Amino acid sequence: MNGVCNLSITHKWASLNDLECARIDNVEEALKAMHAVDGVSECVILQTCNRIELYLNVTNEFDVSAFITRFFPSVPPELIGRYESCKTLTHLMRMAAGLDLMIVGEDQIFG
Repeated sequence: MNGVCNLSITHKWASLNDLECARIDNVEEALKAMHAVDGVSECVILQTCNRIELYLNVTNEFDVSAFITRFFPSVPPELIGRYESCKTLTHLMRMAAGLDLMIVGEDQIFG
């Protein structure tokens, strides 16, 4: 994997309990820890009541399985959605436009 990627857990395929288990309480500390992971050059955390998403810029050294195990230890790996490259950017734009939200057109992500 090389370039932009997304790791997410959302209301579309996870229960409320799963979302709560994935919630990142201390975002600042989590960002520092994520930046320290081999292969991660940039990261963004996006959290709402319906989703937890990580946007990462990674190099070939990035180990996605180890990353998921470290940062989402209480979430079954099959509940973590993954997008890479252009699909990541398409997903982000759909969310910002309100097309990929629980309520279509909602502006919670865009602001």
